[in-house]
Amino acid sequence: MGNQPTKHTTAKPKKAVHWKSAEPPAPPGKPALVPGSPSSAPDIVTIRWSRPSTDGGSPILGYVVEQRRTGSPHWVRTCPSLVQQTELSLSGLEPGWRYQFRVMAENIVGRSESSELSDPLTVTLQRNAISAPRFVHELFDATAVENEKVEFRVQVVGTPTPQISWFKDGFEIYSSRRARIITEADVSVLVIHQTALTDEGEIKCAATNRAGHTVTRCHLTIDAYPKIRLPRQYEDGLLIEAEEVVRMKVGLAGRPPPSVEWHHNGEPLENDYRHEIETTDKNSTLKITSSKRSDRGEYHIRALNKLGEDNASFLVTVTARPEPPGRVTVAISYGKTATLSWSAPEDDGGCKIGNYIVEYYRIGWDVWLKAATCRQLTTTLSDLIEGSQYRFRVKAENPYGLSDPSEESDVLFVPDPKRGITDASKMQQQPSTLPRKRRDHSQSPLREPTSRPKKAFTPEPYGRDEIMREMSYGTPLDLSMGHGYTNAASPVPALVITEPAPLAEPESESESIGPPTNVGRVPVGSMPSSLKAMQKFSKEPSPLSLKLSDRDLSSNGNSSDQMGSGSVSGAEHKSNEQPSQKAAIHNSSEFMLVLYNEQEAKKSTRKYMPSWLFIILSR
Repeated sequence: MGNQPTKHTTAKPKKAVHWKSAEPPAPPGKPALVPGSPSSAPDIVTIRWSRPSTDGGSPILGYVVEQRRTGSPHWVRTCPSLVQQTELSLSGLEPGWRYQFRVMAENIVGRSESSELSDPLTVTLQRNAISAPRFVHELFDATAVENEKVEFRVQVVGTPTPQISWFKDGFEIYSSRRARIITEADVSVLVIHQTALTDEGEIKCAATNRAGHTVTRCHLTIDAYPKIRLPRQYEDGLLIEAEEVVRMKVGLAGRPPPSVEWHHNGEPLENDYRHEIETTDKNSTLKITSSKRSDRGEYHIRALNKLGEDNASFLVTVTARPEPPGRVTVAISYGKTATLSWSAPEDDGGCKIGNYIVEYYRIGWDVWLKAATCRQLTTTLSDLIEGSQYRFRVKAENPYGLSDPSEESDVLFVPDPKRGITDASKMQQQPSTLPRKRRDHSQSPLREPTSRPKKAFTPEPYGRDEIMREMSYGTPLDLSMGHGYTNAASPVPALVITEPAPLAEPESESESIGPPTNVGRVPVGSMPSSLKAMQKFSKEPSPLSLKLSDRDLSSNGNSSDQMGSGSVSGAEHKSNEQPSQKAAIHNSSEFMLVLYNEQEAKKSTRKYMPSWLFIILSR
């Protein structure tokens, strides 16, 4: 087109290349029998063939040799693997049969066609040329110890040489790290290293050739040293509570099965009403029906068999309430305070004592009460009731309960100096220390109460010296200093203590306290006997007493003559001693003790006593 130049291309000649691929090789030559077999092997036949004319473009890997009986359409491969040479020795041909052979070459592409068939070959070998296998040295039962080596050896003969195999319980054994099979000529050895209990069983050896098959058997027994397997929780010891059913079980191993012995704190245990021992091949169990504190301690197990023995131990702690503490003793007693001490329990119940509970018993109350709680072996009690007798006891406490009480202490007497009770022997006379009787709840509440006579307690009369001493010092008498009590109906006169108030001055000098007055005048015949006794006790005339002659005191009549004579005598006495008596009465602060019985006191209190005299009657 236009000015564009025109390109002229010249075609170059192509080179012809012929590619040729590989193919199966050509058939080998016709097999032929090689004469002159050695006399040492009369049953061996050797055949030979020639190489194929071409290998098919690939190296020949080997040859396949097949045989058949004459007249049979089935060809049988004589050797499982490829024959590398062009010659093959055959054995095991049946005498009396005619055989034919053929050969095929094989390369990477495939097999060639079969060679030309060989001439028929008649096998005429003698019958004694082969024999069935037979064990010269058979297996025998063996016993091995666990983790040790065991060896089995056999010797077998046969023509041709038999193949030997080993079996354990029907499973074939192959060489491994723990089991090794060594076969040389007619001898074969099985070696088992580090035997285990699982190796126990039947061992069998089999020998096979074309003439027959035979086996030999034995039994392998594995013995093991006895061994006790404690559960992991036993390593730190067992903690159980009293009165529980306890089962202690341990595992066992060993061949033959070991016998087991149980010991508690060195003493052998046997089956009895509290202990039951059961042992099997795998374990042993000790059963305690009702555990006690005495079951605590070390338990030792011993396992034995013909190889040896094994031992194991563990601790058992049985917890319970503590035993009672020691007897309580009163270490110090002062006033209303007492310090007690005791000893710790012999058995704390397998746990630390937390508290001690102190109880007291006051004689007459018939009940034990809690006094204190402490952690030490001593305590101090205060605010005891004076004039009382006490007993003490202690209980120990731990997390599992309270112990029984300890032995009671001796009786502790708390004196009462205010009441004058300093000795326990005086407590028998005090009403407050009499034992309290418990109410009989079985009585019906509707039952009428029985009438009880009222009793009043009065002290016995004092002696003359004692009365005068108390009157002179102006102190009241102590009615509780060892004096008994009597009934108010007793004829013994009552004891009356009076303390007069200061007397006022008479309104005029004409007034007198002599016999003519109504204040001081007492009829002689009706004078109480207690007032007469007071006149005898006084050494000096008291300003408050009336001067009566012995004649007037001894008279018993109430006639007007006696009253008149008493008045005259009283008038004369009044005129002579009136000033001194007034002064004595006005300045007197004496105590006056008057003895009355109940009947006289009722008659004479208001009628004959002056208005300034205060009489206290003890009923």
